[in-house]
Amino acid sequence: MNLWNVRGAFSAVHSSITSGAYATGYALHLGASNAIIGLLSAAASWGGLLQVLSPLLIERLPRRKALCLIAFGFSFAIWLPVALLPFFVPEAWLPLAMVTFIIIAGLASSLAAPANSSWITDLVPGDIRGRFVSRQQSIIAAVGLVVSLAAGAYLDLFEESNRQTGFTSLFIIAVAFGMGAIIVWSRIPEPPVQRVARQPASTLLTLPFRHKQFRTFMMLVSVRGMLAMIAAPFFAVYMLQTLNIPYSEIALFAAIMTLARVAVNPLWGYLGDKFGYRPVLLICSAGLALFPLWWVFATPENYRYTVPLIQAWGGLVSAGIPTARFNLMAKIAPEENRSIYIGCYSAMFNTASALGAM
Repeated sequence: MNLWNVRGAFSAVHSSITSGAYATGYALHLGASNAIIGLLSAAASWGGLLQVLSPLLIERLPRRKALCLIAFGFSFAIWLPVALLPFFVPEAWLPLAMVTFIIIAGLASSLAAPANSSWITDLVPGDIRGRFVSRQQSIIAAVGLVVSLAAGAYLDLFEESNRQTGFTSLFIIAVAFGMGAIIVWSRIPEPPVQRVARQPASTLLTLPFRHKQFRTFMMLVSVRGMLAMIAAPFFAVYMLQTLNIPYSEIALFAAIMTLARVAVNPLWGYLGDKFGYRPVLLICSAGLALFPLWWVFATPENYRYTVPLIQAWGGLVSAGIPTARFNLMAKIAPEENRSIYIGCYSAMFNTASALGAM
């Protein structure tokens, strides 16, 4: 479990650099329109469609480890050609080329995502899983905080005419840490998987939809994800293009959200273990539904006051969602054929998120 947290910290370096404001800023640097930004935000999620079928593969593999290492390693490494796009792709095709590579990366990670979730569910005992996941979220958030601040300050060292050098070197660093995560991951033991008699693919794929409680959970999470992604891709665009905020300040504002998450993660984990994760998910989802509303009041003149408050609110209410979502999924999904349930859930959530962004 300690090695799993180390792996998460290395992966957090990669994800902090290759998502959010930096990926959006790079797309804008390459000439992306708002429509392309929406497509870019949906790109990784479209790969989630593969998660409907990947459990069929997982159920037939003797081990999950090789699939996770190969698929996630490829997904991390794909950012190397993304970093070098202007050196081998014509200028007019740069934004679409970036979207294409990110779709490929999403497909690779989606192929193994249910195996990853199934692995950690088997690895961590159920009675401490809530605290473990909340602690891991705090570690990831803390690493993301440091990396975001450093990356923002680093990018601001480059003038617009030389910004490509900053993005290229930053993404190469991300790939290096992604490979570090794979090395650590390879040392984590995989618990034995509970195998059941093979069933036809059509029977397996309908299991999550025939489980009433799991079906309701999937619908709730997917609809919430779709609604959130209607606005989520454009907060970074708004800060960069309308509020004219430099990367270093965007990183500081992101740090406020991260600190808020770290501060309340243990609270949400404790409340979830004590009272259940359903109320935690509903409370946090209601709070996060208000998050886009506060951006209405941010202007170029007052953003130094309004945006920190907005980010603090976002951190407080969003911190409990990943922990609650994961623990509810792990609790509701039956142990038999669990990867099928996880894959179907992930596919629905990612598809809904992609539709919202589009």
